[in-house]
Amino acid sequence: MRKHEENKQTMYKAVLAKLDGNKTITDTIPAFADSITAFRTTVEGIEAKAMQMDTAVAGKTLTKLQAEDEMIQALMPIASALYAYGRKEKNAELTAKSDVKESYLRRMRDTELVIKARSIRELAAANVAALSPYGITDVKVNALKDKIDGYDTSLGERESGNAARTGARLSLTELFAKADDLLENEIDRQMELLREGYTEFYNEYFAARVIKDLGIVHEPEATPVPPPPTP
Repeated sequence: MRKHEENKQTMYKAVLAKLDGNKTITDTIPAFADSITAFRTTVEGIEAKAMQMDTAVAGKTLTKLQAEDEMIQALMPIASALYAYGRKEKNAELTAKSDVKESYLRRMRDTELVIKARSIRELAAANVAALSPYGITDVKVNALKDKIDGYDTSLGERESGNAARTGARLSLTELFAKADDLLENEIDRQMELLREGYTEFYNEYFAARVIKDLGIVHEPEATPVPPPPTP
């Protein structure tokens, strides 16, 4: 949630705590009790959607990073063997295509990294017999293919997580709007029914109803500079 939403949610909980502490009073007005129930359900929905937003991408991003790391670890020995073989055979094209450093790979865009990894794997598959003296076998080349495929799959899963997060964000905005509407147009107005008979509860409710800017830093006002003395 955004900071102003977190502050608003804190206010919602304070309001609910005050209403729950005076349930024997609010229950005397059935319509008021219904509005409070609807508001509580909406606040609980906000918490659920906020949690969904936090978890929608986090796990999938970690999976993607792990898959990327495993793929690069499998890729680097093969690329190095190809480079050494290309140098030995004075094959400029093979040397150029296999000349990669780990730092370079990690800076690449996801889709570019997949293309580069597959290109190197295909070169290795085509030259696997010649790479045997460097310790590269069919098993290692096939294992690299599995790592590349796993990484590519993790990219799609992360994108689906981003889509889920976007959907949760839209739902969260709607839930906040609904909570505000219930407070302003139902609960606040029905509190007026209790103003005369329960003044202390009425005042405490509206004190809890204030949104506090917790965690928001405001720039200090500039100290006015006095004008220069008149000559």
